[in-house]
Amino acid sequence: MANILIVDDDPAVQITTRLIFERAGHPVTVAGDGHKGLAPFEAEALFAAVDGCLKASQSSSPPQPGVSPGRG
Repeated sequence: MANILIVDDDPAVQITTRLIFERAGHPVTVAGDGHKGLAPFEAEALFAAVDGCLKASQSSSPPQPGVSPGRG
């Protein structure tokens, strides 16, 4: 099932829409505005970027001054 994100400032719309998707078996997250709706994704993107930087720094050695890669 798809994860559903509902972003609406009207509580009646939030409840009604959430019930429809939950009855269809979907996990639902509700947010009252766009900032709250995007916050989990922004945090996830930040963690992914930090993780990617850490992996890159661990897997490669820093370049040495005056030495061109591939020219020995």
